[in-house]
Amino acid sequence: MVIDKNKRLVKLGAEALATALLDLANYNSDAEAVVERLLASPKDNAKTFKKRLSSFKRRRSFISWGESGAYARDLASMLKALEASESDPKAGVQSVAEFFEADEQIFAQCDDSNGSVGDVFRFEAAELFVSYGSRCDDKDWLLELVLTINEKDNYGVRDVLFQKMSQFLPESIIRQAIDRLWILASSQTDKYKGRHWLFAIEELSKQIKDPQLLEKVCRAQSDGELPIASIIDIAKLYFQCDELASALLWVEKIPLNKTYMECERDDLLIAIYQKQGNSKKLIEIAWRVFRRDRNVDSLEVLLSAVGREKRSSIVEEEAKSILKAKEFDSGDAGFLIETGRIDDAETYIIEHSKQLNGDFYSSLLEIAKAMLKHDRLVAASVIYRALLDSILARAKSMYYHHGIAYLKKLDSLAQKIQNWKSVDSHSQYFATLQQKHKLKSSFWSQFNPQAVPPKARDKVKPARSN
Repeated sequence: MVIDKNKRLVKLGAEALATALLDLANYNSDAEAVVERLLASPKDNAKTFKKRLSSFKRRRSFISWGESGAYARDLASMLKALEASESDPKAGVQSVAEFFEADEQIFAQCDDSNGSVGDVFRFEAAELFVSYGSRCDDKDWLLELVLTINEKDNYGVRDVLFQKMSQFLPESIIRQAIDRLWILASSQTDKYKGRHWLFAIEELSKQIKDPQLLEKVCRAQSDGELPIASIIDIAKLYFQCDELASALLWVEKIPLNKTYMECERDDLLIAIYQKQGNSKKLIEIAWRVFRRDRNVDSLEVLLSAVGREKRSSIVEEEAKSILKAKEFDSGDAGFLIETGRIDDAETYIIEHSKQLNGDFYSSLLEIAKAMLKHDRLVAASVIYRALLDSILARAKSMYYHHGIAYLKKLDSLAQKIQNWKSVDSHSQYFATLQQKHKLKSSFWSQFNPQAVPPKARDKVKPARSN
């Protein structure tokens, strides 16, 4: 779509686009900044960058959360001006470094709760640093600059340069950086500051694909046994290095009864067994993944291991198992729907109608929509009842408008249902609902002023809701 629009705009010609851009610039400051940048000389753009950076440092007025998006765009625009100005890579790197070193002043004067300002550092500024750094011939100087910048990182945005280091420094220089970082880490009396350098080593070990180094730095960060996350990271790195035996050895260190990061563990085991061609173990893990979380994705993993010709029989057996279950599981209901077992899904929902918990409205709403799509109105109704019951049980008037919508939906569906199967009819449900929640006059007056139960009607105050 974007490529198509680009081609169509090119066909309009330079004059038409220039006119449109100038019109836009009259009403939009961001567009105006683009026009000024395009028309300025590289020298002028360089001056603009330095001038605007100085103004950001000197700024005293505070940027609120609502204004932070525009503030972030101003910062990004300033970097665009630098990109359009500097042809010397070393000078460009120095300018971007100045931007990173201004982080304290920039963050101190804004509310960056939404992270938009931080993203300018992590994306636009980091990518511009990489662009200049990759073309800078003095790699030793570049390394010193990155280390100097990261001596202070109070806002956690400068370490992005370590995360991207392999994009602008060769492995030989990165290994020099690692040696320096070990020294910096060991020289710190403050444990937190020491970890700052260890985190950098951890990141760089992944970039140069050195699993033994990763193990060493993980142990340096650990007070005892390696955490599961570190074990998985080490195993992944061995896998990326195509050292499958070592990868398997590491991932098998995690007991099967540990549920933390079990998905990542099993995904890695599946990848290893696939590469090894170990079909027996692959099938074993695929079944475990499927049993843990029955869905179409885990089914696909299982079928890739056991053969797609077994899909029908597997789905059939799983459907039988789900229908025998005593407890309702929205994931199982979703599985039945996604695999085309609509009759089974309807039966499953209706039989467990009293177990539906409307507090889990997100998953239930999706199931209700699916039931409506397949014209299973009774199943959809019991779900909407659960959602309505949940809202009324909480007795929060701010949510009553959702309950009103559900009750109106139930009214509408009831007109189309002839057979209520094993559940109460709508009239029976509505009567019970009125009796149970007769004192919630605010709800009833919003639904239908005339429907307020007699005992509660006198309590309705037009100017105030309960």
